[in-house]
Amino acid sequence: MHRMTLTVWGLGCGGAGAQTIQGALAEVPGVADVYVNPLTQTAYIEADNTCQLPRLAAAVAGLSYRITGFHLLIPEPAHKERRAE
Repeated sequence: MHRMTLTVWGLGCGGAGAQTIQGALAEVPGVADVYVNPLTQTAYIEADNTCQLPRLAAAVAGLSYRITGFHLLIPEPAHKERRAE
């Protein structure tokens, strides 16, 4: 699974738009979980390898909003203990 954030332009502080976008993004193939914060205009998404950014953008654009930022959150590598030399 991958975690990413999308900045959604035009999303006001009202919850109705956020819920609508959240529902549309949840329908995109590969999306496992999504939460949209209307105050920060950010969608937080957890998805598998089949999820594609153009499909996410199309889902948002179909609601008259626009993605203006994308960040793939890369997990920190597992800590490995170093050997004493």
